[in-house]
Amino acid sequence: MHTPASSRPAPAALEHQRAAVADLCRAYGVQCLELFGSAARGAGEHARDFDFIVRFAPPHGPGYADRYLGLAEALEKLLGKRVDLLTDRSLRNPILRDTIASDRRTIYAA
Repeated sequence: MHTPASSRPAPAALEHQRAAVADLCRAYGVQCLELFGSAARGAGEHARDFDFIVRFAPPHGPGYADRYLGLAEALEKLLGKRVDLLTDRSLRNPILRDTIASDRRTIYAA
């Protein structure tokens, strides 16, 4: 039986660090951070990395790349695993977008 990602518990590493993740999101101007991939599907602590989709608050001009790279690095340091960070704008392939849609679960929302 398939359990929707939104009803599965977040991996323990994320649950234990939820407040710290929220602090990072506020510091880097994140509007929304969503988990997808194997960690969202229930692999939890056995996942080799964390896959996130991020949406930043405006402005998206100068400093955007620093926020993106800084957030990815800070999440890796906090969670102790590699982090793959995507944006909705980078998901152009409709098949990939549909696959990810079934896994997406909100970790932080401003």
